[in-house]
Amino acid sequence: GGGGGDDDMALMQAQFDEYKDRYFRAKFQELKDEIDQIKRGTHAEFKEQLAELEATRDAKVAAAEQWLQYQIDATRNRFFAEQRAADSELASEKRHLRDHMVNAVLERRKAIVEEKNAMTLAGTLGGGGGGGGGGG
Repeated sequence: GGGGGDDDMALMQAQFDEYKDRYFRAKFQELKDEIDQIKRGTHAEFKEQLAELEATRDAKVAAAEQWLQYQIDATRNRFFAEQRAADSELASEKRHLRDHMVNAVLERRKAIVEEKNAMTLAGTLGGGGGGGGGGG
């Protein structure tokens, strides 16, 4: 009979099935191991891509720090410019106030001089009023 050929085929099929099972178990184990490496952060490609992401982040932070420093410098410069302008305005207003107050005192002095002159003139015109003449 031809029964021996069927046995050989069955044996080959069984060996093939066992090989296939071992192959796929190994492949699934490799994938499981790869997932574990990714989760632990030890996977080579994960580490490489993470390094690129971190480099991008570092560049963004560096640019943000430069922008922050620029804004600090610009704000500081604006502050000092406004401080100088305020100091200059104060000096100008101080001069104006001083001139205004000195002029007001001079106007009062002028009024007193005019009042004195008017009294002196009145005294002279009044014919020497009573005895208190000669002031100065």
